[in-house]
Amino acid sequence: MRFAVRGHAGWAEYGHDIVCSAVSALTTAAANGLVQQAGMSRAVRQRHGELDCVVLGFPSDSEWNRADAILETMLAGIRSIAREYPGTILVVEKNRPESGRDLQARGCKE
Repeated sequence: MRFAVRGHAGWAEYGHDIVCSAVSALTTAAANGLVQQAGMSRAVRQRHGELDCVVLGFPSDSEWNRADAILETMLAGIRSIAREYPGTILVVEKNRPESGRDLQARGCKE
């Protein structure tokens, strides 16, 4: 299971972009929730305009269920922002049999 966000929404200047701030808050909360609420191990790489989160190891079924709820909530929030601010976010979702879900959100003004 993995999710990543890259790029910038381009809604406003750097440091004043509420779209980027909202997506950053949702993805950071989800990455923390995987550990604190789902009990999972994860690796996070965070740089300017980028966050990549990968689940490590072999989670139990109950951990997967909690993680899925966390990621569905994050995804619902990002999709809601994309509807409110059209042309700022592109969401890509892939289901991979070997590793589960792969979610990506990209700013449209990279």
